[in-house]
Amino acid sequence: MYVLVVSDINECREFRHLCVNGRCENLIGVFRCECNTGYQVDETGGNCTDVDECLNPDNCLYGTCINRPGGYECRCPPNFELNPAGTGCIGPYATRIFLTLITLGGLVV
Repeated sequence: MYVLVVSDINECREFRHLCVNGRCENLIGVFRCECNTGYQVDETGGNCTDVDECLNPDNCLYGTCINRPGGYECRCPPNFELNPAGTGCIGPYATRIFLTLITLGGLVV
């Protein structure tokens, strides 16, 4: 009769450079990276790398998108300002154009 003894190696404790920009979670036989906001697990599964939010065309509409570690910055051109959500730029006439369209449509605000 044989007795098989299995012990788990805590990779999170043994290997200090796992899950940089995230948190290492030890599981039986493996580990998992829980990445910080703005980061994703890389191809190796052992590290968290920055997500380039500027690759998403919906981020920073009508402005210049600058990727930052864990996020991005949206810079608006002169006479434009950042929208309340921080995802794009709006011009000074955006409100007036919207109200004109509503009036032309026969709606009363």
